[in-house]
Amino acid sequence: MWRRIWNLKLPNKIKHFVWRVVHNIIAVRGNLWRRGVDINTNCVQCNRVHEDGGHLFLKCKHMREAWALLNLEQICQKLVEQTTAHDVVKVLLSLDRKVQIQSIILMWMWWDDRNKVREGERGRLATELVFAVQIFASEILKEGVHGSRMQLRRIDKWKKPEEGKLKINCDDAFYSEHKPGGWSFIIRDHVGDVIYAGRGVIQHCPDPFHAEIKACVQGVKQALNMGMGHIVVETDAEMVKQAISSYTYDASDAASLIAELKDLLDDNFLSWDVKSVPRSCNSVADALAHAGCVCASEADPEVVGLPDCIQVMVASDLAAPTV
Repeated sequence: MWRRIWNLKLPNKIKHFVWRVVHNIIAVRGNLWRRGVDINTNCVQCNRVHEDGGHLFLKCKHMREAWALLNLEQICQKLVEQTTAHDVVKVLLSLDRKVQIQSIILMWMWWDDRNKVREGERGRLATELVFAVQIFASEILKEGVHGSRMQLRRIDKWKKPEEGKLKINCDDAFYSEHKPGGWSFIIRDHVGDVIYAGRGVIQHCPDPFHAEIKACVQGVKQALNMGMGHIVVETDAEMVKQAISSYTYDASDAASLIAELKDLLDDNFLSWDVKSVPRSCNSVADALAHAGCVCASEADPEVVGLPDCIQVMVASDLAAPTV
């Protein structure tokens, strides 16, 4: 079991969380009380029942709502039926990868949320929590998909837009909600020449989806300022395309940014399109986004004179054959 935990394709902090769960050393109030700490043992989240790991992660009414919203009620019930933390983790490790990733991330985010509530912060609604879980899980699963495809075929590359249109590639860099994130965009014409590139820092970034939408907003605003009429926006986040083409995420934490992006596109351009592309087609924007993470908040967003490493990537996009 230990090797399987450490081989999970998850950030190390989440693997460490799973390791603490299997040893039943998560600092829930019930565990602290058993160690002699004089503490109110009611659940931090619902304030109704003795807080042990089984209650917090599987039985608390707010958490059960989150399991249900993810369509994982049967998985939750199966975990409830286990008698030890070791058995719970054993079941988690046996699940289908997508279900496994969603389940583990849900438990980890719930624990993080619980600790914030303990410190007096507002807890997220179940719908907000589930939305964050879906975003993070999709990013992790996407990495795995791209990795397997690269072994089967040549890597897709950036393609020039049609003549008369400009392409805006946007991306984000997200490490954790406790560290600054970055956004970027690069605008190129039908022969591949760089018209404009921008990047910046996001001091308080709750999740990758916010950062992706922020990058698109900044890129589209710059296109508007330059008087462009026909644009194609490309991002490697499928959820951005879904957010623009549907109402799926209009109740999410990013709703105001999504609405701003929709209005910018609908009200200011003769034609526009938002496309989701493989990460290999968005490598220049990705590199710029990581540079944005280390920018000062007041730094000019325009990248004047692309760094040599970025120029090489731009040249590679033009030279490489497309698939």
